[in-house]
Amino acid sequence: MAILFISDIHLSPEQREITHEFFALLTKIEKIRPDAVFILGDLFNFWIGDKAVDDFSRQIAAEIKKTSKICPIFFQRGNRDFFIAEKFCALSEMTLLPDIFIFEYENRKILIEHGDLLCTDDVNYQKLRRVLRSKIIYRLAKIMPSFLIRKIAEMLRRKSKNATQRKTKSILNTNPQAIKQRFLVSKVDIIIHGHTHCPGVQSLDKNKYIVVLGDWNPMGKTFLFSSEQNLELILSGDLAAN
Repeated sequence: MAILFISDIHLSPEQREITHEFFALLTKIEKIRPDAVFILGDLFNFWIGDKAVDDFSRQIAAEIKKTSKICPIFFQRGNRDFFIAEKFCALSEMTLLPDIFIFEYENRKILIEHGDLLCTDDVNYQKLRRVLRSKIIYRLAKIMPSFLIRKIAEMLRRKSKNATQRKTKSILNTNPQAIKQRFLVSKVDIIIHGHTHCPGVQSLDKNKYIVVLGDWNPMGKTFLFSSEQNLELILSGDLAAN
């Protein structure tokens, strides 16, 4: 058996090719029937709150729900969709996980997260993240009108895009010391994350591995971890051959 990991799909009504590929992957999942599917954040390009669920997000939820009847689907919030909460998870029948989640599978201890917490060199982003993820912001998002939240989200996206263009690649990437510290504290064998859009599998000392998932354009680099413990990324379009 196997479990599948994906992230950074960035679904939006404007990106029809990506939506098509995502639905194609869900169909393949229904055929290969993995033990579980983990979506490690940024399922949507942006999400302004569960009360703003629209026809597009309902369609996404319905397709995920159909696949969840075959195997359980777990979700972690990303930096683009951290307002996803109970309503959308109920619609899609996904299980919402904490930002850092550890479990065991096939005698390997695995830690999963979106990946932005590992980008510790980006100090300004980490400060903004703490503010946006605070309880008071979540409470405000529940009572603010949807149009106002959308305007704020669009403004933050523009500022984020401008700031990202000015930052070096090293600042935007994960910090090696942060990864070492995560391994040290968690005592896991494998860390799996997305966010950086730099897919790959890196072997560290003493049989430790870091797996970075890819973004979708229009297909994404997924990670299928099986009892054979093959540590390689698979393009979503090639998944059926495995």
